Amino acid sequence: MKPTGFLGIDSNLENVTVADSSGDIVRYSVAKVAEIKSQYRQVKSHFTRNDVRVKRTVWGKYGQRERRRVDQALHKVSAEIVKRAERGGLGIGMEKLTGIRRLYSRRNNRGVESRFRLNSWSFAELQRKIEYKALWAGVPVIYVNPRGTSTECSKCGRRMKPEENRKQRCACCGLEEDRDVNAARNILARAVRFAAVAPQVEAMQVSLQEGAKSIAAS
Repeated sequence: MKPTGFLGIDSNLENVTVADSSGDIVRYSVAKVAEIKSQYRQVKSHFTRNDVRVKRTVWGKYGQRERRRVDQALHKVSAEIVKRAERGGLGIGMEKLTGIRRLYSRRNNRGVESRFRLNSWSFAELQRKIEYKALWAGVPVIYVNPRGTSTECSKCGRRMKPEENRKQRCACCGLEEDRDVNAARNILARAVRFAAVAPQVEAMQVSLQEGAKSIAAS
C-alpha cells in the first residue's frame, strides 16, 4: 500500500496515543496490562514452599496465565490501531526503543517498585503485534529516532517545559500540550519526513524485513 499519510504512535505504561495526518488524536488504554502483571506478582510473592520443583511448576502455570491475559489485551489494541491505519490508507510510525530498558536498570539507583512498574511496560510486544498485523494488511511501518519526541515542541521544535498533570508548555511559541499527544505528533512528523525523503520501496524495506523475521520467530 502506498500511504496517503501516517499514524504516529506514542506508547507508555498507561496508554497508547495515536496522532494521524488529518490531526485526529486517539488514545487506547493499556493500563490493564500493568494491572495484570501487578496482580500476578502479588500472587507469586505469597509462595512460601521451598521445594524448587514444585515452585517452578506453580510459577510456570501462573506465568502462562499472565502471558495469555497480557497477550489478549495487547492483541485488541494492536488490531484496532492497524484497522484504523488500513481504513485511512495510512502508514504507521513508531519509536525505535532498542536498549531503553538500560535506563531503569538496578545500577541506575531506581527502587524495586519503580523498576517493576517500568518493566511492566510491554512496548516491545505491542510494537511486534502492530508490525506483523500491519505486514499482513500491507500497511508500511517506519521506525523513527525517539530522541526528544517527548520534550521537543511539535509546533516549533524548541524544548518544552513540564507543567502539572502531564502538560507541557513551549516558551517560544506558547503551545501548551499533553505530553503524550506532543510525542505522538513528533513521531508522526518524523515518519512523514522519512517517507518523503526516501523512495517508498526503500523506506518500507527495513520494516518489512523485520516484520518477516518477527513472524518467522513466532
